[in-house]
Amino acid sequence: MSEQATPAYGLVLDLQAAQSPSSAVRGIGRYAVEQARALLAYPKVVRALALNPLLPFPGHLPAELLSSPLLTWNTATVLRCAQREGPIAYYLMSPFEFFPPTESMLPQHALQSDIPLVLTLYDLIPLHNPDYYLEPYRLTRPYYIRLELVRHASLVLTISEFARREALRFLDLDPERVVTIGAGVSRYFRPPDPATRPLAIVQDALPAVRRRFVFSVLGADARKNSERLIDAYAALPVRLRSSHQLVIACDFPKPYEDQLHARVASGGLSEDEVVFTGYVSDAVLRALYQAARLFVFPSLSEGFGLPAAEAIACGCPTITSNTSSLPEILDWEPATFDPLDPAAIAATMERALTDAAFREQLREVGRQRVAVHRWEAVAARTVAALRRLPPPRERTSYLKSTSPRRDQAAETSENRALSHRCSNLRLALVGPLPPTVSGVANYNARVAAELARRCELDLLTPTDDGHEIARQIPGVRRFPLFALGRTLNPATYDAIIYTVGNSVHHHHTFEFAQRYPGIVWFHDIRLHGFYYTYGEARQRSPEHTREWMASEILRLYGNRAPIHILPALTWEDYHRYGLGFTQEWVRNARAVLVNNRLAERLLRLDQGPDSMLPPLWRIPFALTPPSQPQEVKRDVPPVIASFGIVHPIKAPEALMDALCIVRRVAPATLVFVGSLWDQWRPQFEQEAERRGLAHYVQFTGEVSDEEYERWLYRATCAAQLRMATNGESSASIGDCLSAGLPVVTNIIGAQEEYLPDAVVAIDPALSVEELAQRLIELLTDPVVWQRHSAAALAHARQHTFAHLADRLIEIVETLTEWSTGSIPGAR
Repeated sequence: MSEQATPAYGLVLDLQAAQSPSSAVRGIGRYAVEQARALLAYPKVVRALALNPLLPFPGHLPAELLSSPLLTWNTATVLRCAQREGPIAYYLMSPFEFFPPTESMLPQHALQSDIPLVLTLYDLIPLHNPDYYLEPYRLTRPYYIRLELVRHASLVLTISEFARREALRFLDLDPERVVTIGAGVSRYFRPPDPATRPLAIVQDALPAVRRRFVFSVLGADARKNSERLIDAYAALPVRLRSSHQLVIACDFPKPYEDQLHARVASGGLSEDEVVFTGYVSDAVLRALYQAARLFVFPSLSEGFGLPAAEAIACGCPTITSNTSSLPEILDWEPATFDPLDPAAIAATMERALTDAAFREQLREVGRQRVAVHRWEAVAARTVAALRRLPPPRERTSYLKSTSPRRDQAAETSENRALSHRCSNLRLALVGPLPPTVSGVANYNARVAAELARRCELDLLTPTDDGHEIARQIPGVRRFPLFALGRTLNPATYDAIIYTVGNSVHHHHTFEFAQRYPGIVWFHDIRLHGFYYTYGEARQRSPEHTREWMASEILRLYGNRAPIHILPALTWEDYHRYGLGFTQEWVRNARAVLVNNRLAERLLRLDQGPDSMLPPLWRIPFALTPPSQPQEVKRDVPPVIASFGIVHPIKAPEALMDALCIVRRVAPATLVFVGSLWDQWRPQFEQEAERRGLAHYVQFTGEVSDEEYERWLYRATCAAQLRMATNGESSASIGDCLSAGLPVVTNIIGAQEEYLPDAVVAIDPALSVEELAQRLIELLTDPVVWQRHSAAALAHARQHTFAHLADRLIEIVETLTEWSTGSIPGAR
């Protein structure tokens, strides 16, 4: 094809008809495969051969397709890669598929406004008799939904002029966008070579065939007209029947075949005169065409009539019905008959078997029509039809806006760059959302708000949460996680991001991450709490849970497992022996994200020696930019605050001990702002009273967001402590930095990830004296306080959720480059 002939659009061929349970073994599946093979002759047109990822791989594809570098799974990434070479059209080669999930039949990424939809319309036969074709199978509603798809397609390609007329009649389509491309016959179907003996092949495979025969390919469908063909054969003169047999190829269901045998008997035919072959291979089918004296196709209605076209390609004299598309096969009226009249069928058969001149004309007409019905011709007509598509439009970006907190001058150029980089990206964010009480849930809500500005975003939640968040973010859709793989096609996302924490909220996330690999984002690296509760939910008793945990530890850690204390591990033991339970998350991940250097180190160590990790990125923990003026009036006397859940692991007693030392120098009070479980409150209150601090220590319990923020701006400084780490980043520390509140911490991950002086670092081993000394400095030295407050605000401004969203988009873009092999050396 010349450069001038190349159409403006390339094609992504949707090949799921070759995988579909209903189409793969039928004519539609064969049509799609053969047309795709022929279109490979147009390398500048075909951009991808796309398979449905939710269906089995079609190993029966011909070698040309199996070996093609264009054969791939149908994903959003594949479409994006195809668009790099220029505008594309999405070619749905079989629009009437009804397998679940419905959304996977035409995935969301193929519905972009700038991608024209092209499809093949084979026929509209169900509209002639919906009670027979649709109602018994509960297909009425799905079928009419598919009809709407046809109505809205940019280009409808029909396999016959009859199908085109039906489309214009029933669907009221614009004639300019309905084009007949016809159907083809594989070159496998051809006249016999001089050395071949097709009759011997037939008789070897079908011993019931003993003499010359009339051949037909039918089906267990009333429109195939099998009964009238048998009646017509019975009406032939006895002399013809005695020298011939009627051979009917089709794998009929037993009840229908019994019905046909009864028809044979009622017509006065012997069982020897009619042979039902059952299923035959392509080799036997070709030999049947080649050896037959006559091929008869009596169907009442067809979209094309492939068996008749295959017959003429094999050099067999062929006659067909004069209805629907069948006259187009030979385009010669004498070769047709009225299929409703057995006498007319019989008369045409008799003439073809006895009139030598007529038989020769049938052969000659067939030879002349073979070239019309070759796949090369169909491919050429397909490519020519693409010129009917409207001129390509400039692609639209799904970038809606960026954070209003950014510098306006810098924002314009940044928006342009971001628009170019991530146009049309579609992501799914999986994990809990408010009102679920979880740090990961709150973080996800903030991430979602920024991601939604940069891409199409779906929120998939493992529980019935997130409705209000989705309503607050324009353009975001919220679905239950269980919709993934049912009504949502995982492949339609450029990436699925699974957020992971150490709690019960992530059980279902874990299961779906194993089934549909994506980006795993660890907010905790030690997941023993998640894993124990996961086993607990699936075992019959605590004893069974402990036994299950012991067996899982042995399976995941092998000789690194602390065998001497299994299955009597305590919570402290999980930390002591570094049991993170991250292996299965990592093993199936497309990529891994962590929030700090400590988390990265712990994750790598948890995999064991010589383990291979998927691509891993460290993305700094995001903070909410300061929303209050920096000149905040702090409480007098000074207040030391600790934020978040009050738990022994947060070392509240050590903080009370430090307060005793601080109060020798400054009249400070201590407030714990966060939920406090009933089981711990009496113990902590007694500890405060025992130290003489009952009037100087306050436990607020769970507070509203407004009250939480008020404490951030009332406190003079904060202390965020942990006796052990799961590699997490502290959201509470982040809140303090955003408020310009100096914070003392022994959490090593926080000390590594924040800018110098953004936090006041103390020994992770937690010395009470050191803790007290740092608190005293902040409470009594304004210069020290101001230095740390300014550093905290600077860090908050540099690590916003807007910056985080930009980074996530960059990572997804990189993954799409890798997955398509666009980056040299990526594979």
